[in-house]
Amino acid sequence: MEIKNYCLCEFEQNIQIGSFTGYASIFGNVDEANEIVMPGAFKQTLEKNKERVVLFQHNPDKPIGKALLTEDATGLKILKGELNLDLELAREVQSNAKKNIINSFSIGYRVLEDDYNENGVRLLKKLDLVEISFVTFPANRSALLTDMKHFNTNKKLIEITNELNNLLKGVIKDEFRN
Repeated sequence: MEIKNYCLCEFEQNIQIGSFTGYASIFGNVDEANEIVMPGAFKQTLEKNKERVVLFQHNPDKPIGKALLTEDATGLKILKGELNLDLELAREVQSNAKKNIINSFSIGYRVLEDDYNENGVRLLKKLDLVEISFVTFPANRSALLTDMKHFNTNKKLIEITNELNNLLKGVIKDEFRN
């Protein structure tokens, strides 16, 4: 399996139940591996299945979510990604994404068809997409997060809820004494 990193993750700060959007791959630009993903490269693989596992740094032992994908004129678009916030690693990724520490994607794939242009740049024409990953250092600096949804925690509301819980505990104790 080959790996292609991108940094056009449109990770707009919005994590609601761990959801995110962005581009896992961008068409037409030469990346750090001297390759260009061509328009249509994902068409065949997405016809079979539009959903892929989401990993962190391409580690297959620790899946952190899933993503619904499509191909548009820009590249491989993440229509809806979802982190599994039951997992500590997914919560760490979410936190780093919200702070724009990690804002890039990368793809893991098998090459089905490629070619080289006159400058020796590899043209990736058909790919079998295996996974997408949040990464620190992308090969394609245009594959970025666009939206990371999150709940804004109201500290005052938490304080009031804790006070009410303490009051209720006192009332319940008094009821058992009488």
